[in-house]
Amino acid sequence: MPKEKTEQETSREDSGLESRRLLLKGIISSAPVVLSVTSRPVLAARNCSESGQLSGNMSGDPTPCGGEGCPADNWARDLSRWHRSYQPNDTFDQVFGVDVFGNATLLEVLQLQADTDVECSGGSQPPPAVSEVRLLGREAVAALQNAATGVSYDLDVAGVVDTVQMAFQQPTPECASLAQTTESLNKLNNQGCPW
Repeated sequence: MPKEKTEQETSREDSGLESRRLLLKGIISSAPVVLSVTSRPVLAARNCSESGQLSGNMSGDPTPCGGEGCPADNWARDLSRWHRSYQPNDTFDQVFGVDVFGNATLLEVLQLQADTDVECSGGSQPPPAVSEVRLLGREAVAALQNAATGVSYDLDVAGVVDTVQMAFQQPTPECASLAQTTESLNKLNNQGCPW
């Protein structure tokens, strides 16, 4: 035979149900806020980190992350816009902490032209040709100036320097690795110049 509940027990159960209802109501009403904070379709579809940009942003969306970037030719034409910490006569290898261009200055590397007949070809990762080294050098100088000046660039100076050092760090860097880094910096350097 079931025992009948007292008035006090019934009141306690009702207050417990009311507490649970309020808790559930609070959770349900906050769900859209939580979802709007955690659901970021733009960033989910695009990898806007430095690593994501330099690895070619393989997420499927080729759209740049929204920064600005002036191409190498702009920096070669307008020396007055160069950052005071990175001047045209500074040595490339000293600025980037590499041993690639000897005593060539930032401006000299920026003005180098690639030899189209010796560019990397596909296949089994040959050592880089002279043109790949030159192309990466040009894009590196432009990236450095973009990062150091008032351009709203997607990388900072340390990120540019680290990227260039990583590309050249191997005793014999692979052609495809240099070409990929060159292409990534070129994309960032051509997002649109503010001047």
